Amino acid sequence: MSIDCNRITISFPEKEKKNPGGKLYNRFGNSRSKRSRPSVEENGKLIDYSSSQTDEVDDSISLALKTALSRDSSDWTTVCDKWKKTYSLRQQELSTTSNHSSFLKSWPKYGDARATQLIKIDFEIMYPGKQHLLLSKWEHFKIIIKRYYEANIHNPNCKKQLRLLNSNLSSGNILKDSEDFILAILLNSVLPASSRFKDRNGSNKRKVSIADAQESFALRIPSIQSYQENISELVNKYYNIGLTIQPFILCVGQDDYNIHEYYVYLDKTLFKFDSFIEALDLCFKTFQVLSLKYPLACQSCWLFIQKYFFNIESKFDFKSSNITSLLNFFKNQS
Repeated sequence: MSIDCNRITISFPEKEKKNPGGKLYNRFGNSRSKRSRPSVEENGKLIDYSSSQTDEVDDSISLALKTALSRDSSDWTTVCDKWKKTYSLRQQELSTTSNHSSFLKSWPKYGDARATQLIKIDFEIMYPGKQHLLLSKWEHFKIIIKRYYEANIHNPNCKKQLRLLNSNLSSGNILKDSEDFILAILLNSVLPASSRFKDRNGSNKRKVSIADAQESFALRIPSIQSYQENISELVNKYYNIGLTIQPFILCVGQDDYNIHEYYVYLDKTLFKFDSFIEALDLCFKTFQVLSLKYPLACQSCWLFIQKYFFNIESKFDFKSSNITSLLNFFKNQS
């Protein structure tokens, strides 16, 4: 995927209305349902439309809806309805594409400020009933992970991060989102990356550090005005040498203990959120619905989030003794 950092735009999504019962969207099956068509008489002959003909009709309708979605629409409810009906078409295109940039351009609604709703729609269709698992498990996670960190963090800088976090919590001088941010990035200290940076010739250069993994997972910058420069640096550091960094979380604050703005970056667009945990949730769902690989520098952290919070297993998962140990710790604590 090519990235032109000079064309990055910021999108500020509107507040989403909460539906009764806690369900954001209706549940849909992962496979396209067959539309049955009655037999009709044409030119004196009874014509029975076969399933293959039905598939052609379904494909034609999906393509027509995709064309309609590419146009501007002020009726977002209609957009969401058409988006649900074209889920199978998007998954079909993703299964055959080798260029995610072209795919995103063919579905321009991903660049809309409200595109986070569309990503959530696809995730709910893909994994019914798992939409709110991260948000519902997060507070329990925080209690257990602190115990694990106390016994298993050995890196001096990460120990200092944890010590300062506890000190600020005791004095009440830390925002809740800053606490969530630090506890999330510290996963990299107990789930370290084993990958290495490579130069343009493909030669091994150096092992990914915990600091590298943390900024690849969630980057903190002092001001949003500098985000293009920071993204450009990350692109040059990771993406141009074969490591993907999209999507990723961007946080704004003077230090790790005072962050106050939260974004997810996706293909030239920044989506703004009200909390760090919402950004974390949407970033994970974006990986899933767009079939994107986790960044190598922090892939163990994302795989843990996939397994622990969302109970998702896939044939692409790699084995990790560190992840297994952490999952077993949570299981035993419960």
